[in-house]
Amino acid sequence: MATNGANLTMIDCRVFQNFASKEGGGLAFFGAHVRMERCLITENQALYGGGLIVDSSTGLSCVETSFATNKAVRGAGAYLGGSSTSSTFFRCVIAHNMASEGSGAGLYITSGTVSVESSSVMNNTGSGASFTLMSGAADG
Repeated sequence: MATNGANLTMIDCRVFQNFASKEGGGLAFFGAHVRMERCLITENQALYGGGLIVDSSTGLSCVETSFATNKAVRGAGAYLGGSSTSSTFFRCVIAHNMASEGSGAGLYITSGTVSVESSSVMNNTGSGASFTLMSGAADG
């Protein structure tokens, strides 16, 4: 977990087979600025944000990163929340994640701004959409 204005860079990392009873099975960022390059976030599980949860003025930049086979009720691949959240996904893969009861099996966005460019969001399963935007803006 990274919080409160921390700056974190993750390069060539693998985050796998983690469990959280509430939020952020693989990773949790609250108020941090995070850059991820060539990372694999896989086989993690949580109530919200199986692979990753981002909230509260967090800046997230993902480049050539994969979110795969994560599980959650909502936001299995990634759960992006908080009105100040700004996230970018460039050449990323968000695939084969499963939201058991909620929507946003691949990406669940409560608010904020998200840019998805040259990326694939595919083969995610759940009761709702693979990509869910509650409010805010999405580009890609």
